[in-house]
Amino acid sequence: MAKKKAKGSNKFSNYIDMFSQVISGFIEQRLKVKQRVEDVKNNVLDALFGLKKQIMRGIVEAFLLITGIAALVVGSIMFLSRYIEFDILLIAYGVIISFGILFIAKLKRD
Repeated sequence: MAKKKAKGSNKFSNYIDMFSQVISGFIEQRLKVKQRVEDVKNNVLDALFGLKKQIMRGIVEAFLLITGIAALVVGSIMFLSRYIEFDILLIAYGVIISFGILFIAKLKRD
C-alpha cells in the first residue's frame, strides 16, 4: 500500500508541476503580448507626432513661399510701373501667367 500511495502522490506532483508550467507559460505569453502592444502603441504615437511635425513644417513653408512670391510679384510690378503704365503692365502680367498655366496644364495632361 505504501507503494501505491507514493505512486499516487508522484502523479499528483507531476500534475501540479505540469499545471504550474502551463500557468507560467500563459502568464509569460500575456506579458509578451502586453509588451508588444506597448511597443506598437509607442511606434504609432511617434509616427503621429512625426506626421504632425511634417504637416506643420509644410504649412509654414507654404505660407513663406506664397508670401515670398507675392512680394516678388508686387515688387516687380511696382518697379516696372515706373517705366510702363500700370494698366498695361497688369494686362501683360495676366496674359503671361495665363499662358504659363495653360502650358503647364497641357504638359501635365499628356
